[in-house]
Amino acid sequence: MQITTNFPDFLDKTIKKVYSDMSYKAMEESFFTKWARKYNTSEYSETFLSDEGIDDFAPLTESGSIKNLTRGTGYKVSIVSDEYAGQLVLTKKMRIRAQDNTTKLGELLSKDMKKITESGRRHIEVRTHAMLANGFVTNGSVVTGKGIVLAPDTKAIFATDHVWNSTGATWSNKIANKFTMASWEALQTQMVNLTDANGGKLPVMLNTIVVKMNSDAAYRAKRLFFGKVYATTVDVAAATTDINIHQDNKYGIRIIETPYLSSEDAWFAFDSSMVNPFIVKMVQEPKMEDKMVRENLDWVYPATMSYEVGLDSMPYAWAASDGTSA
Repeated sequence: MQITTNFPDFLDKTIKKVYSDMSYKAMEESFFTKWARKYNTSEYSETFLSDEGIDDFAPLTESGSIKNLTRGTGYKVSIVSDEYAGQLVLTKKMRIRAQDNTTKLGELLSKDMKKITESGRRHIEVRTHAMLANGFVTNGSVVTGKGIVLAPDTKAIFATDHVWNSTGATWSNKIANKFTMASWEALQTQMVNLTDANGGKLPVMLNTIVVKMNSDAAYRAKRLFFGKVYATTVDVAAATTDINIHQDNKYGIRIIETPYLSSEDAWFAFDSSMVNPFIVKMVQEPKMEDKMVRENLDWVYPATMSYEVGLDSMPYAWAASDGTSA
């Protein structure tokens, strides 16, 4: 038994350390970090300028002037982080039951600590995946109540009529077919022939597929690339997690399965060599704040985080199908 006047301070540090370690592990094993870009910053509000390509090099004659390469002026995108919080309560009764013993208190707190950690992770997972789920609409109607994220040109993230701001030229990163070899080849061809605002080549070489776990789209993709539903190996980097990231095939294609998507038929793909426009702008990682003591002698530990999801550039590195056509 440990009963000492220094015990509360010791417990405070232990609770904060355990929560910090559990939250770090939860973030590392999250689904969203496998397809979105987690971006840590100290800036609460930031404005980004969407990329639209750049002029091509020009011949240089002897003693001639060098061409100024102009960069297409893209759309401005502002992302402001929001605050989110939950709390862990350690009641006087719980402390009496544990007799101020750190081991017993740890056992009493472990389940609640895990729940509050998972709650924070789930909050980010749901809001991040809502960008994909709502990616074919402009009103957020697929996953309601999670905010509306549009492409910088105010179109749906996946649309057939995207517009470059600097020139008015249009382009598409969407098809409507279910996942088949024909639809995969059609989307690959469409994206590899993409041109930027200046008309220059902007080849997008899709190599990563994102689908709902155990969905029709997932089964179709795995059968196509692996010849069976289950791959023989998974991504070594994610071997200690429960995330299905299949890469054992001769085509060099990665398939990420996630349970946080809603559609059985929609499928998404991106070029992992390009800068990912999907960001989770993290101003404050999940953190356990200082203890508060209520009048009823409850010890309250608020857990907070500050982040926002969004696109910081045009989504040309991504393409998708809503799977509405055969």
